Amino acid sequence: FNAELQKQKDRARQATSNEFGDWIQYHNGEEEEFLGYDYTDIDGVSLIKQRTVKQKNKVMYQLVFDRTPFYAEMGGQVGDTGYIESESGERINILNTVKENNLTIHIAERIPSDCSEPFSLHVDADRRLVEYLDSKDLDVILMYSEGIMEKGVSNHPDMFLCRIGYNDINGNAIIYKAEPGDFMNVEKTCKYPDDVMFNAVCTSEYFIHNLNYTDPGLLERVRGVWTVDMIGCRQGYTKCSTVVVDSRSLITADQGIAAACSKAEDLDVLLVQEGHVALEGYDTGFIGGASGRVGDEIIFNGDLSAHPDFQKIKDFIEERGLECKWFPEYPLTDIGTIM
Repeated sequence: FNAELQKQKDRARQATSNEFGDWIQYHNGEEEEFLGYDYTDIDGVSLIKQRTVKQKNKVMYQLVFDRTPFYAEMGGQVGDTGYIESESGERINILNTVKENNLTIHIAERIPSDCSEPFSLHVDADRRLVEYLDSKDLDVILMYSEGIMEKGVSNHPDMFLCRIGYNDINGNAIIYKAEPGDFMNVEKTCKYPDDVMFNAVCTSEYFIHNLNYTDPGLLERVRGVWTVDMIGCRQGYTKCSTVVVDSRSLITADQGIAAACSKAEDLDVLLVQEGHVALEGYDTGFIGGASGRVGDEIIFNGDLSAHPDFQKIKDFIEERGLECKWFPEYPLTDIGTIM
């Protein structure tokens, strides 16, 4: 009883130490439309109001928008993080999202300089994926580059890395990494075909890529590790376009890749519908870039169940003794492959 009484006193003391500033209104309206089930990025958003809250020695800036893709913390679900960007280019990080009096409140690192401008809102779509991988005691490394690739794919591992087969004898993934010198001859940011040098599919039995553009060092490394059959195709973004289920089973939405692989008698390929994958700055992403194999799971970054071929994909994976994991809270999103 005494312990619970002390907790109640502590809560009351904390509540009285909070200082809530007045809401400053910028646009008419009281609450936003939640769009997080369909989008992780939206444009043309209006800031309804903002206020500053002081909690002990900590200052928080709270923002409410007329529309949002940010999921608020509730029921054990962690609130979304991400960033907002004003029409003039000011970028502000969103540190958390909470629900209060039916308002979705975005906790920001600061108040925008011009609160009357339109904003774009961007959720860190891979946060739930990272939390899931963390829960499996895996070390998660997020990639970032600047000035090499186009903005939408600058943090995509499959533009710089190629996984060769599965694991070595110690259970470690064999990853071939691009070197800074590999992009020395490229002016400004890489464009096709300079950006596909490492975007290949490599199982322990097959190497699949547009062989006209494959990095020579990668080819040499592959031939030195495995005895593999080379399959050429027209698609340079081969790994982006392909889910590697196992050494003889692939999923792709690219008809050219499927046709090239059909020539191998023991290679099973499930051809699915194109699109239905989000990628910021592009009309569509790729299903291979939205997925990856981790142990005995094929993990999809987002809501695979919204894909029109969901059941086919799920059955194809489970028929091979693997589990299929996805996150229904946000759209299926291309992040450049889970390696």
